[in-house]
Amino acid sequence: MIVDRHGTPLAVALTGGNRHDVTQLLPLLDAVPPIRGLRGRPPS
Repeated sequence: MIVDRHGTPLAVALTGGNRHDVTQLLPLLDAVPPIRGLRGRPPS
């Protein structure tokens, strides 16, 4: 599970109990949706 700084889940992956965590890191990062909106500071 990957969460943001507020604890909101961004992506979840279930695996067997004997799988190494490091083998699941890249697929889990790929499952995080892209950030929407414009880049940079919002206009004031």
